[in-house]
Amino acid sequence: MHTARHFIYASQFVIIANLRFHGAALLLLLLLYGVDVFIAWSDVWEEHDSRRIQGGLPRESTSCTSCSHCLSGVHALRCAGGVARPLSSNRVVVDPPAVPALLRLYMTGMGLGAFCFFVHDLAGWLRLRRARAAAPRAA
Repeated sequence: MHTARHFIYASQFVIIANLRFHGAALLLLLLLYGVDVFIAWSDVWEEHDSRRIQGGLPRESTSCTSCSHCLSGVHALRCAGGVARPLSSNRVVVDPPAVPALLRLYMTGMGLGAFCFFVHDLAGWLRLRRARAAAPRAA
């Protein structure tokens, strides 16, 4: 779940900082945030069980964190929709929002950092799967 989240976060940061969605292309942005909400709630559900050995985490605390994250995603989506031109052609263009360049650079850097974590975690997950597949099965 966290590996997928890194990819979603990377996409969100880079997209919001640098792109503008027009017309029906806004549905792509909506889909990205829908996937984000699905992963967030799936993570809340699995986190409790996956940490049972460590005493578990109360679902309520992780639910609050995920809920606040989802709400911030909805706010970002509203902002992105607000700067888009819904009646123009259906396209995605490189057209950064009118915010300070330093903020855009910071968000893009956060996106690239999240993408590096995605690649790192994905490589570790793939190594683990290969190691499990290669391990002799206990009888």
